[in-house]
Amino acid sequence: MSDCCDAGVSASTGVRMELSGLTLAGRYQLKELLGRGGMGEVWLGCDASVLRRDVAVKVMPSTAGAAAEPWPAVDRTG
Repeated sequence: MSDCCDAGVSASTGVRMELSGLTLAGRYQLKELLGRGGMGEVWLGCDASVLRRDVAVKVMPSTAGAAAEPWPAVDRTG
């Protein structure tokens, strides 16, 4: 039986493959981009813990550079 974390990484998506093979939280190895939407990307991954099972991993966009206050400024003087 093939181990999920040893399986080859598919390049069929052709997009954002720089994340392919990345391990998150020391446990979840990203294998293939499954989909993308307004709230991030969903990847086929492998739980590299003792469980060694396929999982879905949601990768959220970075908030680096985002405004400290996401709401429009309000004049509070007055």
